Amino acid sequence: MKSIIDLVNIGSIKEELKIDAPFGEKPKAALVKALEIAEDLGFKTKNSDNYIGYAQYGEGENYIGVLGH
Repeated sequence: MKSIIDLVNIGSIKEELKIDAPFGEKPKAALVKALEIAEDLGFKTKNSDNYIGYAQYGEGENYIGVLGH
């Protein structure tokens, strides 16, 4: 529950473009926080220039992807 509350409190509504924050500072903060939570849960994470990120569990060619916002 705490992780959900932390994410919701960021208020990730699209803002003014920044060089390292293509959708604004708050959306970037939400992405970084979500990936931090995933890492704490044991996932490998990837942040692609603050546009998107993903968490991966396991190794190999086959895996399941889940998209969300």
